[in-house]
Order: sequence, then C-alpha cells, then structure tokens
Amino acid sequence: SSSQTPGLCGLSNLGNTCFMNSALQCMSNTPELTEYFLNRRHLKELNRDNPLGMHGMIATAYGELLQEMWAGSSSVTAPRSFKYNVGKFAPQFSGYAQHDSQELLAFLMDGLHEDLNRIKKKPYVEAKDSNGRPDHVVAKEAWENHLKRNDSIIVDTFQGQFKSTLVCPECQLVSVTFDPFMFLQVPLPVNKKRTMTVNVVPRDLSQPILEVRVSVAKSGSVATLLTEVGQLLSIAADRMILADVYGNRFHKILKGGASLSSVLDRDTIYAYELDCPVSETAGSGTKSLLVLYHRRPRVTTYGSSYFSSTSSTSMELFALPQVICVSRDVNSYQVLSSAISEHLKPQIMAPPSTGVSGTLLALAKDEKPIPDADNAQDEAVEAPDAERTEGDEKAKETTAPELFQLRYINMYGSAEIGDLSSSSVVKLAPFDTHLTLNWIKDSYYNATASSKVVRHSSCDFSFKKPDRQINLKDCLDLFLTKEQLGENDPWYCPGCKEHRRAFKKFDIWKLPKVLVIQLKRFSYNSFWRDKIDNEVRFPIEGLDLSGSCKQNADALYDLHAVSNHYGGMGGGHYTAYAKNKETQQWHHFDDSSVRPVKVDAVVSRAAYVLLYKRRTSGPATAATEAKADEPAIAAVTASSDATDSTM
Repeated sequence: SSSQTPGLCGLSNLGNTCFMNSALQCMSNTPELTEYFLNRRHLKELNRDNPLGMHGMIATAYGELLQEMWAGSSSVTAPRSFKYNVGKFAPQFSGYAQHDSQELLAFLMDGLHEDLNRIKKKPYVEAKDSNGRPDHVVAKEAWENHLKRNDSIIVDTFQGQFKSTLVCPECQLVSVTFDPFMFLQVPLPVNKKRTMTVNVVPRDLSQPILEVRVSVAKSGSVATLLTEVGQLLSIAADRMILADVYGNRFHKILKGGASLSSVLDRDTIYAYELDCPVSETAGSGTKSLLVLYHRRPRVTTYGSSYFSSTSSTSMELFALPQVICVSRDVNSYQVLSSAISEHLKPQIMAPPSTGVSGTLLALAKDEKPIPDADNAQDEAVEAPDAERTEGDEKAKETTAPELFQLRYINMYGSAEIGDLSSSSVVKLAPFDTHLTLNWIKDSYYNATASSKVVRHSSCDFSFKKPDRQINLKDCLDLFLTKEQLGENDPWYCPGCKEHRRAFKKFDIWKLPKVLVIQLKRFSYNSFWRDKIDNEVRFPIEGLDLSGSCKQNADALYDLHAVSNHYGGMGGGHYTAYAKNKETQQWHHFDDSSVRPVKVDAVVSRAAYVLLYKRRTSGPATAATEAKADEPAIAAVTASSDATDSTM
C-alpha cells in the first residue's frame, strides 16, 4: 500500500527469527540512528578496511533494510539480505535456531560501530591506573584514549562510561578504572531461594520414607541442602548421601560440593541415611559405600501360536535402589550377602514353604556356604516322614534357600560387569561399588514397602513469599551495590601479588544519549535454566537519574522502544513495542504484524530490553563531550538504601 506510515513496516519471520525482528524494530525506532542511515551518511563513513569490522557489509545491509522499512510503500518486508550478512560474520545466527534479542542487538551495535569507525588506523594506547589522581581527571583521560581508537555514530549515541572500583580485602589497596559501556545489564531483586522436595530413606528400613520440603539458596550446594534436611529431622548431614533416582536406578549420586544448579525441579531426589559418616568411605576410611540395585527375572515370549512360541529370560530392574555402608574388611560372598540381608531384613519376604516366619533371618546370621542358584529350589520339597533324619531336621532349621544372587553391575544397572559367586573373593572399592541383587523371585522382596512414602509436616508449609512490586530503580540500585567477587572469579591484587576475592563496585560516570537497559531475566548454566517473570515497573516518560548525579543536567530519559520475551527458557517468542517518530504513537511489532497500542500496554512482565532517549537541549557528539568541562560529567551512584539482593 502506498499510504503506509514510514517506519510502520513489519518483518517477515524467516524461521525462528522473531528475536532478530524484535531487536531490529527497537533499533529502527531509535530516531538519531535511523536519521543517520536514512540520510545515507553511513555511506561516507564506511570503514571497509577495519580488521575488526565486517568490511562495511553489516552497515550497508542494515542501511538498505531501513530504507525499505521507512519508505512508506509496504506494510511488511523480508530481512533476508540482512540475515544472510549477519550469519556470514556471526555463524551462531546463520541457522534457524531461536536466539536472544539482546545478543543480536549487541552484535549489531558492535558490527555497526566497527563498520562505521571513523578511526582508520588505531593507535596503541597504554591503560593507566588512577594512582590516587582525582576521578574526573582519570575519567577524562580514559574517555579521550577510548576515542582515539573508537569514534562512530554508535559511540556518539549509545556509549557511556563506567567507574569500576576494586578493593583488596587483605591490603585494602584500591584500584579505580573507567571503561565504556553500551548496555546496563541490571539484575532483578527477587527471592534467591528455591523450595526443594527430598525423600529421606531412613537407616532403619522398617520405617517409611519421609518426604520433606526445605528452602535453600539457588546458588547453594548439595551440602547446604543436606544440612537443611538434617536440621529438620535431627540427622547429621555427613551421614546422608543425595541421589537423583529415575527408573529404579541412580541417575546420579551428588557429592557434597556439587552445585544445586545441577538438580532440576522435575528430578526425584532421595537422601539416604547411612550408619557411618560419608568421610569414612573415602581415602583411608574403614568403610565402603555400596550402591545396590534390585533385579528380577523377566520372561519374554516370541511367536503367536501355542506350538511355535518361544521364550527367553532376562533380568529387569525393579524397586527403589539402596545405599549402605559395610566394612572394608569384608572379603567373602557369604559375609557380604549377610550384611546386605541384615540391612534389607524388614523388606525381605521369606518363601511361604520354608516355615520361616516374616523375614529371612537365617541368611543374615548364618555364614555357611549358600547353594548355587542352579540347585536352589523355589519351593521346599518335603521328604516322607519315614525318610527324615535328625540331620535333615537340623539343616532345615539352620539353612535357608537362596533368595538372591550378588553380581557386580555398572553404575546404570544395565549390565553385569564382573563375576561374583559364593567362591569369589570380594573386592570393594572405597566409594560407589555397584552391586545388583538378582532375586530368584520378585515376591521375595517387598518392593511396595521399600517405596512407601509418608509426608512430613514441612510439606504443608508454604515457603513462597508473595512477589512484591519491583521498580526499575530497584534494579539499578542493586546493579550499583558493592559485592564481593566469587571464589571462581578472583582479582589479582598488585599490592599482595596474590589473587583475592576483592570487593567490586560499579558507578555510572557518563550517561549516553540513548540508554539501553537489559533486565537480567535469564540465568542458566550447564544443568539449570531459569527465567524470572516478575513484572518490573518502569516509567514511559521521565526516567529521572538527576537525584543521583553530581549535576542535574542531561539526566532525564524517555522510553522509545522495548524488546519483549514471552514464554520460558530455550524458546518462547519475541516482540517489540516502539514509539514511531512520525506519529509519536506506540505500536506493537510482532513479526509481520504491526498494530497501535495504548501506552499502558508497554509495561508488562514480558519487558526484556528497554531503550531510553535522553532529553537534551541540543545535539552533541562523543568528540565534543570528551572536551567538555569536568562539571558536565555525570556520576550516577547507588542510593544508600540499595535493595538487598537476597530478599
């Protein structure tokens, strides 16, 4: 249609490219940058020889796309050429997988900067520490050095300056540096705890399994979780071992130092109470930790007719696996079998015909050789009264039929890996010796009793705190709060000549013309992913940072674009809200769909990346700002009542 308003042009989804379309609409509705490209100023500043750039191809492709979007001749266009060029220089975006709109935005801004860098030959600039000099002197020097190597429309529009302060906790040395930034990646002050359900298997198997619920830090360790469980049930934390059980097998046994991030909410977690500290099963300890699986015969029949059918017998896992401690001095099959039987006594069912009442006690007490499985009888065959001897009666009273056979097995319980018979010499590893109990009949073991679970009173308590309203200022204050570096991210102190967990604090020293704020909704690692869906309230007009500035000049911002994410981790959908510079009206951009919206709709739980334009009395470039007097340099600091990050 020839009557389209310039800029109100949708972008076709080329296959999971909603993240790219969202980022492009936010950039397209940034007036200063769009006017620069529509006036074709970028063609005069292309830096095709920059080794850090994309030979001008990203800037050219983006400029051509903006010409189509702002021509007013079409309601939708397909950004195929732009996507092709992005994928050419950033292979991670070349396919059709879902990505993050902020990551695409960061790549685009970096690419445009290097393609349009006015510095053709970058000089070497030596970084200098503050060495006690006034902050405004060091900041001005750092910014001028930055401009010697970086000068573009992106620097003019999007780059500000951080003040970074590091304090050594040992020698109290203070290091101050000033660095450029294009994004504020602010955390959300939300609850840092998670509620976890754990099934506690008691040492005494005559007692039921207890299902408990505890609240622990999301960043905590397995040891932290066991401590909480132990305090709840009066069990020493070092006498429990945690395991993820799935399909009657251990998916993984979790060591004390492991992060809880490897435990997902959908995992079924068991804590096994032991009769000795876990430390006694390690190194020079006197105990061995046995992992016990249960298997039973499974008969598979082949063929459809009575006369032609055949069958085969294999072993399948059943019942809840167990973990026990035994002495490392155990070196015989009989002693090992007796120790296991003693532990499982409450759940062993004696064959009805043996005359043994309840559980099988003889196997746990008698260390005489146990008959081989091939000669074992499922049911006792009684001899005629006349043929019974006194010895037969005595043997019947002191021996019992074999209920199971012990075998070495792999950690998944899927295959036997070693021979173990009544004549074998038992070799136990200090930790994680995996054995299977191949039951002669599954009726000999009470699998129902082994998995009986009783809910603890902690399951009736709600640990979830009601979500309080979060304001953007809360996020900014939290970002600017002093924190100590983690154990895996120490700082090398030039005073101590050692790596230290220094205290670090950010301040925003110089504010950019366009402030891009990313709400850090996503947190993930190799095992665990999470998205924070809390709504963050942010102003559409008048984001006022003047109260935290040295000077009140140029510290007021108005929102002009938002990148939204709907759904969870690993997928979802991206859209954008943006204010059209021609009509000054807000619109919702959802791939090829563009529709007007009320301003109230812009603030939502889906808001992910916010773009604010600074109110200013007149245009300024990075070069002119660098020459400004010191009082014009703003320093934004956190308020003294910064929000606690562990609410």
